[in-house]
Amino acid sequence: MKNLLKVSGFIMLIGLFITACDHGNGPGGGGGGGGDENGTGIKAPDVGELPEFPPGSNPATTRADAEAVLRELRQSPILDSIRDEIWEVYYEQPEIDDYDYDYHYSNFSFSNRSLPNGYVKVSANRTQNETNTGGFKTRADIDKTIYEIYNTIYELEENYPIDWDEIENLEEELDRLIDERDNIQFAVGDRYNWTSDENIKGEVTRAKKEDGVTISQGSIFELPYGYYHNEAISRAGTYTTARFYTSSEKYQDIRAFTVTTANGSIKIILDMTTEAIETGNYEDNTYTYTVTETYSGSLKVYGNNNALLIDYPVKDWESWEMAEYMLSYDPYPFEPESATPLTSNVKVNGSTTALYSIDVTSGTKYHIWWDVNLGGYMMDDVRVRGYYSNGTVFFDMFGNWSLGWSNNKYYSFTATASGMVYIMVYPEREGDNGYFEIVYNTTGVQPSMSVLNIEPSGTTFSRLENRQESPTKPRKLLDFLRNNKKGFLNR
Repeated sequence: MKNLLKVSGFIMLIGLFITACDHGNGPGGGGGGGGDENGTGIKAPDVGELPEFPPGSNPATTRADAEAVLRELRQSPILDSIRDEIWEVYYEQPEIDDYDYDYHYSNFSFSNRSLPNGYVKVSANRTQNETNTGGFKTRADIDKTIYEIYNTIYELEENYPIDWDEIENLEEELDRLIDERDNIQFAVGDRYNWTSDENIKGEVTRAKKEDGVTISQGSIFELPYGYYHNEAISRAGTYTTARFYTSSEKYQDIRAFTVTTANGSIKIILDMTTEAIETGNYEDNTYTYTVTETYSGSLKVYGNNNALLIDYPVKDWESWEMAEYMLSYDPYPFEPESATPLTSNVKVNGSTTALYSIDVTSGTKYHIWWDVNLGGYMMDDVRVRGYYSNGTVFFDMFGNWSLGWSNNKYYSFTATASGMVYIMVYPEREGDNGYFEIVYNTTGVQPSMSVLNIEPSGTTFSRLENRQESPTKPRKLLDFLRNNKKGFLNR
């Protein structure tokens, strides 16, 4: 599957060291246009602009009614199907090219494209601009040549007989260019700046029904995204001598739709924005940086007469994850009778999907750690979910990114009542399998982890047939966005 943007990894591949952004030029800022308080410049529809409830439907009147409809929505892959169709339309457009000669995606804009007999029309646009001065301009020119030589080598390697002499000559030229690039002399104030704004919008053109769930005509799914870079030389010398940068990556996830199930109808507006601002310095091969992340927005659910029945604020990583879960296809059954009990500080190894139970005491804080086997058929993107005994999910997370990349597979909670809670471990991408280890305690001291390639000790659920891939939830922004996995439209 193709991803929305591939720019970051490619830039690092050719040696620009770091993709970063200028916060002042971001969407809604000085250079991005817009002006929405979330900073992306896109305003979500108001509830009065959403499709009306279908004739003969039963609009929800209470929060319990709305939650019942949400549960039914999670049992259907209908939102995944709409997402997949948006991507299919997107990639059928001739404007969607590979990298252009400055090794970024090309600009484009199109509107109201659709598939024959499809359910959505898609509009999308991308604008970007790069400016370089001094040594950065020289570096960009050399990188362009390096990129072209790599392409030539790849082409030669695909032709038979292979012209090894020509490949050797090109590789020698590459070595020379790389050495030349590494010795470019930069002056104080030399600057590299790159801005990119993108938006993909899908509108449902006729009502779509799947597994008893219907999304009304006129429903909207939209993803504005901004990515910017500003890097400058602070001490004359080579590229590794001294430079500073600022960065900001920001995107917004908008889903505004009317859904009808056997239990009733509701209107849903998810409008949440994520931003990571990074400032840093690279001096004499020492890299220092700070990152600030913000989450904002809400998930609102409306019922009869557009009454607001659920107002769930998005204010941090955990609430972002839960908002995603509340609108995600959930094929995993909650079967508490099959759960395997966990004992404090006793590590348990498992694989695929397993359910565990913890006997908790009200007022006590519980700490959960998990790890995965990164070799072979790995299940790297493990998610962990917590259930109360009545089946209500109280957390659903990939990890706690405030702890950093290597220590993020952690969650803690304080029990509000004594009794049993349940912890499910499952792969974020269906079809993945592998091995994991999980452990909990009340001391907050993490035991050493060792994932074993053994059969699971927890319950392994049978897979449902014909399941769609669940939307991947966002990870720590500057890592997550650089890997091009973005919310509802993620492939």
